[in-house]
Amino acid sequence: MLNKLVTRLFLVCVMPLVACGASDPDTQTETSLNPQDGVSQDATSGDVDLVSDGIELPLVDSLQDTDTLPQLDSDTNQAWSDIEDGSSAVSDVALETVGDAPDDADPSLDASIDVESPDNDVSDAAVTPDADLPCGPVPALLPPEAVLTESVKLETVDGKSLAATFTFSPGAVCLPGLLLVHQFNLSQQQWGDWPEKLAKSGYLVLTFDLRGHGSSDAQDGPFNNLLTDPAQTPMDLAAAMAALLSHWAVDPSRVGVIGTSIGANLAVVAMVAELGAKAVVPVSPRYSAIESLSGATNFALSNVLCLATEADSNGDQAATCAKLVEDAAGNVQKQIYDGSDHGIALLNNIPDAWDTIIGWLSVHL
Repeated sequence: MLNKLVTRLFLVCVMPLVACGASDPDTQTETSLNPQDGVSQDATSGDVDLVSDGIELPLVDSLQDTDTLPQLDSDTNQAWSDIEDGSSAVSDVALETVGDAPDDADPSLDASIDVESPDNDVSDAAVTPDADLPCGPVPALLPPEAVLTESVKLETVDGKSLAATFTFSPGAVCLPGLLLVHQFNLSQQQWGDWPEKLAKSGYLVLTFDLRGHGSSDAQDGPFNNLLTDPAQTPMDLAAAMAALLSHWAVDPSRVGVIGTSIGANLAVVAMVAELGAKAVVPVSPRYSAIESLSGATNFALSNVLCLATEADSNGDQAATCAKLVEDAAGNVQKQIYDGSDHGIALLNNIPDAWDTIIGWLSVHL
């Protein structure tokens, strides 16, 4: 009698459970997986099992079909190869690359591409200050000839607002910086397409309008006072240098200044006042104006390239270059040309002037 009771209980309570577990998998159209479930894989057979509460359960047939599983190895290697030869856009790589990089992949890419976040806009990584990027170019972001211009307003310590423009390649960081300072009665527009040319050569360039010029605030007092007043344009110079040195894409240990006329005088002031310039290129400077603007009388400088023409202002600019060389503490060079061209006219009219500057900066900046 007891045996019959046990048998009846088995048939009524246990068999239905067994029947449920052994149902035809073709009738199961959806499988819900608990987020807590683990996954184990047989290294030899390739079969994948779910692990739940210590019991291995076979996956439904539709998940065991190897034709539907992604072939990661070949796709991954192809994607990394595309990065190396530049044939694949980085935004596509972020979506397609899955898993670890091959052994021969460029490790510098790890800092700029988040392969685990398909929603990540990697193009932003090259133009945001919090991007954890190594020094140098980020591959395949933009064509090499692309440059970015960014118009900003600079504030001086005495409350003046200055119009300024950054020009640089958005696909690189830790760039050497160049501050271009225009001459009297002109503006940052005097530089023409040179900011773009310099950016394509690997520099981050900042141009700006001195007070009383271009789109910047007016000066205090008579306009001509700007030529010698140490309380005005030197304040503009300091604001511009601070902005350049703090730019997220600049290597602050490699910042230079190129200036023409009053801008040349301010370029020397940047070195005298120790505003953070490593190298300066004054074009057509005047010694007496440098003394007035800086408040100094002796300039023991280094890393200076001075350009002038022989007949400019009866030779005053050429004499200034000679005096800077004479007083030098380190490397100070001069390049004196024939003629009387002054400032930006010298750069525009003498064919090798810019080449001389760029070649010198490539060594000293």
